Amino acid sequence: MANQLPYTPIAGVVPCPGGWLVQPGRLLGVTIAPDEPHVLATLAEVIDYRPTYAVIVLGTPLGLVDSPNGGYRQCDLAAREMLGWPRRVDIARVPSRLGLYADSYAAAKRAEPWLTPLAYRHFRWLREADKEIKPYHQRRIYSASPELSYYVVHGDKPTVHSAFWREGPQERLQLIRDRLPGLKALTHASPPAGAGLRHVVDAAGLLWTARRIAGKAITRLPAHPEWDSEGRRIELVR
Repeated sequence: MANQLPYTPIAGVVPCPGGWLVQPGRLLGVTIAPDEPHVLATLAEVIDYRPTYAVIVLGTPLGLVDSPNGGYRQCDLAAREMLGWPRRVDIARVPSRLGLYADSYAAAKRAEPWLTPLAYRHFRWLREADKEIKPYHQRRIYSASPELSYYVVHGDKPTVHSAFWREGPQERLQLIRDRLPGLKALTHASPPAGAGLRHVVDAAGLLWTARRIAGKAITRLPAHPEWDSEGRRIELVR
């Protein structure tokens, strides 16, 4: 068990083509030592990994509304307002449960008119998270956005470049070098098979948020909590 170890295992996790990119770290007091990133095929493997992660910060939404609402939950709207233009566009719309479990793209599009083929490709990870993460898991599994993580690292300022632009990952790597010396080793990490540089950089930001959670230094969005019909918190942390 994690509490029998001389350190606390924590992880930032993001979906990637190979499944789920895991950026592990070992927290000893206030010092964090990152381990090599790796890809696991399923979210269940992440949850059941040994030694057990005391804190997992997941770059995937948790908690869904049942009926279409335009794609933005209260936490998403709060995050968009915080990030401002143009970084707010990096907070993606989240389908309702009705749209997520539609049996085809056309049916999902009827439920969620905003849906694009690219957004629909992400449904496989959203469904997996919705099925695997139960309310009791949220004692150690949190939902976050890498953009919010780097907003904190950047001194409560949004990054300049999108993570999807060529300059984006490099900007975030420089922020790690300048402001997160404990994670500096990650700036030299090579993406494992099944993931790219953007996934490693995103997971590194979420690992920093996991460290903040372990130190009880997080902020939750929205300020007033809400839950979905299955009892999960609908929130983003930073």
